[in-house]
Amino acid sequence: MLERGAELTSLDRLLADAERAAGRVALIEGPPGIGKTRLLREVARRARDRGLGVLTARGSELERSFPYGIVHQLLDPVVRSGAPDDREDLMAGAAALAQPVFEPWPTAEAPGDPSFAILHGLYWLLANLAERGPLFIAIDDAQWSDRPSGRLLEFLAPRLEGMPIALAVASRDTGNVAEPDALSALARAPLQRIKLRPLSTAAVGGLVAARLGEQAGETLASACATATGGNPFLIHELLNDLARQQRATDDIDPATVERLGPREVAAAALARVGGLSGAPALTRALAVLGEDADLTAAAALAELDPGEASATADGLADAMILEAGRPLRSRTRSCAQRSTTRSRRGHEAIYTPERRSFERVAEPSRMP
Repeated sequence: MLERGAELTSLDRLLADAERAAGRVALIEGPPGIGKTRLLREVARRARDRGLGVLTARGSELERSFPYGIVHQLLDPVVRSGAPDDREDLMAGAAALAQPVFEPWPTAEAPGDPSFAILHGLYWLLANLAERGPLFIAIDDAQWSDRPSGRLLEFLAPRLEGMPIALAVASRDTGNVAEPDALSALARAPLQRIKLRPLSTAAVGGLVAARLGEQAGETLASACATATGGNPFLIHELLNDLARQQRATDDIDPATVERLGPREVAAAALARVGGLSGAPALTRALAVLGEDADLTAAAALAELDPGEASATADGLADAMILEAGRPLRSRTRSCAQRSTTRSRRGHEAIYTPERRSFERVAEPSRMP
């Protein structure tokens, strides 16, 4: 894992602390594609190698309205799969208060906004499980946590001291999530914050050389770093596109990379904007209006009400198509600047690479 040595060292210490019953929480933050999931998987692998029990869960925007979704992902495999006597041991003592969460049908005792009794019971269920050996709990995409599970994370964070439990939570930057309530309280708890940074040009150069050959020069590496912002996922998408063209590395120049960059940003974002119903209409409007588009004008052209257009624009910013804030502006400024210059020369500027990237998001069937 390139340039993640310091983060892995910190998370190795998190595991070591759990082994000596000094549990604590690490919050891993960063934009989409920066490598949070891969980092969590690597730490989970290391935890298993050390003999820790590993519980994993992942938030989903489509499932965040399902109460206790994260809790069920974490605990159903151990609560439901064991023998009856094993389950009785896990649910012994105060852990029995969590029993309603695991009933086949919802009951009044397992509300959407959990009571103290439910949270207390889930805490003791984890404590009972940790008596069998240290635990590593990994939760990815926590910005999409359902509210009860988010409350459990908030409840656990200050209570892990003295317990053999390491908790690692990965989330998009908490200031940019659609509904930060599920994580805002956790972010205020005593924890270690790990912010993942973009890869350096040198690291991108290593990836370029590994994918395209050692003959790839510094200029091409720099262009790839600029086009992708050092985002690991987008770098791999860009390099895959270059490799698919089967062109000699010497024939690839920075101009080619800059034309590919916006397209790959849009292609990678398609999977992330599927839940934004207004995204196709808004991206078509932006393709027409160009850079620094006014939200009101874009909403009118897209036939969206201002509130929906604003929420969609925020979602597109999370998906790395737009910059955060207003006016509406693409993250690929270099292409935008060239578009502005070419627009003075004639109508061919309408079909800049950047606008084509917006159209591909608006009309996925046109994607190659």
